[in-house]
Order: sequence, then C-alpha cells, then structure tokens
Amino acid sequence: MRSIIRLSYAFARLLIFLLATHVGRIIAGSALIVAGAIFGLTSHMVVYQQAPQGSYQVVTLYDGAYYLQQNGSSTYYLVNIEGFTPSIQDGTFNLDSSNYLSSLAYKSDSATNVSITLDDGSHASGTGYTVVQFTFAGTGGQATQAFTATEYSQHPHGYYDNRWQVGAVFIGLGIFFLLFTFLAPLIADSITGKRERKQKPDEFLGVIKR
Repeated sequence: MRSIIRLSYAFARLLIFLLATHVGRIIAGSALIVAGAIFGLTSHMVVYQQAPQGSYQVVTLYDGAYYLQQNGSSTYYLVNIEGFTPSIQDGTFNLDSSNYLSSLAYKSDSATNVSITLDDGSHASGTGYTVVQFTFAGTGGQATQAFTATEYSQHPHGYYDNRWQVGAVFIGLGIFFLLFTFLAPLIADSITGKRERKQKPDEFLGVIKR
C-alpha cells in the first residue's frame, strides 16, 4: 500500500513538473513530437500469407485463441475466437485429433514470440501469427467450410496500416506545448507593458492636477 502511495505521489510530482514548469513543458512537448513521429513511421503494408495446407493440431486454447500447429513445426497459428464469420463455436475444431485445412491465411506482420504451458503441463515456444481466414477440407480434400475474419473480408488483398493519423495528434499536442511555453511569456509581457503605458499618462495627469 505504501509503495502505491509513493508511486502515485511521484507520478503527481512528475505531472506537475511537466505541466507547470517551463522546462517541463519543453520536455513534454519534445517527447510528444518524437513519440508521434516514431509511431507514424511504423506505418506499413499489411500483407496476408498462406500457410501450408494439411493437418493442424489444436495444442491449446489460451487467452481467447486456439493455437494451431503442424507436427514438427515451431510455428503457431493463433485463431481468435471473436471476429470470425461464421462464429467459431466450441465444436468448430476437433481437439482430440488433427484438423485438415485446405487454406489458412495469416498476417505476416503479426509475428509474436509464443511461450505457453500446454494442457499436459509441457512447455511450448516458437513464433505465432494471427490467422484471418481458414477453410476446412473433407476427406477428399474439397473445401467444406470457410471462416473469415472481418479484417480479411474488408481487405482481402491487404491494406496500408496508416498510423500517421494517431501520430499527428501527438505531434500536434507537442507543438501546442512548445508554442504555449515560448509564446505565453511574450504575451504576458505584452499585456503588462500595455498596462504600464496606460498607467503613466494617468500618473502624469495626477501630477498636473496637484
């Protein structure tokens, strides 16, 4: 409890420093501009790739996603339960034996490090990719049922992930911080100067009247 209070107090002091001090606003503005530019530069083309058709085993259901794997492979294909049409039900995948898929499309930019504990207590690690489309096949290899994610339905040939819109917001906030930091004192001095010039004639008239 004390550590939380100390952390909250330190955060409050940092926030006051960044917002209420001249140096703090310069640091905050510069950091926002740099962060926005870096985030915008991560914009990229999202391309779908096809995994080999064949038998896939469901190794586990973890954090709302089925983990599919081919025998002898260290690559895992993550099928999120939400977001597919038709909806994925409990019996969609055969959990006791392999599932033959005639097609399996995944996002090439979604590579993540997989480190999970399987149902039998063993540990599995490798590279995981997010699946956006897969099709079951019958014994003769013919397609029987296809499942498609909303993202794939809207952009079947890939799309450009433009992150400059969010980055521009951070850059704009950073510019605002810097402009406010440098212009606010000038505006305040200008207003003060006008008041002083206005007071001087009044003082002069007061002397004449005396």
